[in-house]
Amino acid sequence: MIYTTDKPTDELKRSFEALWAAAPAFPPMPPLSEWLDSEFDVFFAYESDPETGACNGLCLISSIGNEPWVYIYVSPEHRRQKIATHLLEAVKANLSGDALYYMSVMFQSPETEAFLKSTGFQVFTRECIMRLEAPAFEAATLEDACKIHLSQCTPEAFKPIYSKCFDLLFEPDEGNYFFIQDHAGNTVGGVALTTYMTGWFLFDLCILPKYRRKGFASEAIRMAFSVCTADGKKPDQICLHVSSANKPAFTLYEKLGFTPAQETILYTLPINNQ
Repeated sequence: MIYTTDKPTDELKRSFEALWAAAPAFPPMPPLSEWLDSEFDVFFAYESDPETGACNGLCLISSIGNEPWVYIYVSPEHRRQKIATHLLEAVKANLSGDALYYMSVMFQSPETEAFLKSTGFQVFTRECIMRLEAPAFEAATLEDACKIHLSQCTPEAFKPIYSKCFDLLFEPDEGNYFFIQDHAGNTVGGVALTTYMTGWFLFDLCILPKYRRKGFASEAIRMAFSVCTADGKKPDQICLHVSSANKPAFTLYEKLGFTPAQETILYTLPINNQ
């Protein structure tokens, strides 16, 4: 029997949390209490064992940015009983929006892929974190070989370059901003880095239109290996985030030697409750 609630009792919460803690997830999910205590609206569909009261399956809907995101957990011994499908149908019947959203990461199980396909979820975008390991040569050799250099600047100075490259609002993050300059002193773009694990996370890379397709983007990424992190060490790696749908950028990063470290797939499921 499937039940729904937006105000679970303390007993139900304990049952939910027991399943949530036992269900394998990649990456590991935070405690359910973070959803229960959050400012976001949360809706639950669940199936409980009539004898023990244990929760066999749980579907959580969290409304973030006016979009309902779905998380589904079913105990291993009940996964072949179509509980997940029944939970999803119960949720769809109780929501008034146009679509549900689901986020998955690479290495998801074949069973999860089959479930998403059978219930009508469709991929609408893929987001990927890519990683490039430190090159084998020294920074001095790198600087000699490159046709550009990086000159540190403020976020305010970086903003005009960003605005010429993207039709997006510039929202500065904490990190290090640099002009990309050729040997003649011309500013050809900008790059922004923030400390990440044992290296840098590249969160902005801008090449001015008239300087594109001249190798400046790849040179700037290579030069980032010569910029010391906050502890004074050379970076071991550089990571960045790119949409797999952005073929030019994805292809460029692959040519430079970047490999996917984690891929996030975003799915959507239309809801027709007319």
